[in-house]
Amino acid sequence: MVPKNLDQGPEIQPKIHKKPRPKPGPPNPRLANRRGCLSFFWVYIASDFFEFRIHTKVLMYLVRVYLRKKFALQSRMGRKQFINQSEYPYHVTARCINKEWFSQNPEVVWEVMTRNLYFINHAFNLRIQAFVLMSNHFHMLVRAPDGNISEAMKFFMTQTSKEISKLSKRINHCYGGRFHRTLIASPLYYLHAYKYVYRNPVTAGLVERVEDYKFSSLHGVLGNSWMEVPVQEDDNWGNWETRQATLAWLNTAPLEEDWDLVRKALKRPEFVLSKVNKRSSDLEFNAL
Repeated sequence: MVPKNLDQGPEIQPKIHKKPRPKPGPPNPRLANRRGCLSFFWVYIASDFFEFRIHTKVLMYLVRVYLRKKFALQSRMGRKQFINQSEYPYHVTARCINKEWFSQNPEVVWEVMTRNLYFINHAFNLRIQAFVLMSNHFHMLVRAPDGNISEAMKFFMTQTSKEISKLSKRINHCYGGRFHRTLIASPLYYLHAYKYVYRNPVTAGLVERVEDYKFSSLHGVLGNSWMEVPVQEDDNWGNWETRQATLAWLNTAPLEEDWDLVRKALKRPEFVLSKVNKRSSDLEFNAL
C-alpha cells in the first residue's frame, strides 16, 4: 500500500470487530418431530411406490416409538414423576367422568370393585386397609410393600372401567381421569384419613352411623355382611372394648374447619395440614 504522506507513514485501516457466533442451543423438539414425521412420510411414499404394503396402524406405531426413543419425547408433559413408597400407606381416590354417578346399581358396582380388589391384593401384593364406594367415586387406604401401586391401580381402574361399561353397554370411559394418591407418612395423619374415609357416607347424608353403610369395608370388618375384599387386620377391632371405642370415635362428628383441613390435605401429593392464622392446627397433636 502506497502511503498518502511519506512523513506520516503508511495508512492504518480501522479494525472491524465481528460479532461472535452464537453458541448452538439445545435441539428444538418441534423441529425434531417434523424431521421424524417427514422421514416416515417419505418411507410411506417409497413403500407405496415400490408396492410394499404397510398397515396404517403399524406405521403409526412405528412413528410413536421412533419419536419417543429418538427424540426422548414425553407424552405426559407437565406431570411430575411420582416416587412410589413401600413403607407408608396412601389415600387413593378416583371419580367418575363429569362427576356423574356410576352407570350401574351400587350393588353391581360394589361386586365389580370387590372382585378386582381381591385380584390386585393377590396379584400385586397390595395391602388394602379401608375401602368405601360412593355414588360417583371411591376412597381407599392402601399400602404397596413392593412399590407397585401405579401398576396395581392402573390395572384396577382399567379393569373396573371395562366391566362397568360392558354391563351398561356403553363405550365411554368410566372414570374422569387418573387416580389421585396422597402419601401418609405419619400415624396421626393416618388416623385423620381413616376417619375421613369411613365418615364420607355420613357426611354425604346417606346414613347416620358409619357401620350402617353397606358399601364399605367396615361393614364387612364388623361382620355385618360377607365381603370379598381382603382387608388387612387392624388393631382397632381386636376386642369388644376397642371396637366400641373405635366406633364411638368414628361416629363423633368433627369440627367443620378440621374436616376441611383434612379434605384439603388429602388433595395434595403428601398429607400436610395447612396452618390456621400462621399457627399449627390442633390436628397436629390430636386425632380428628
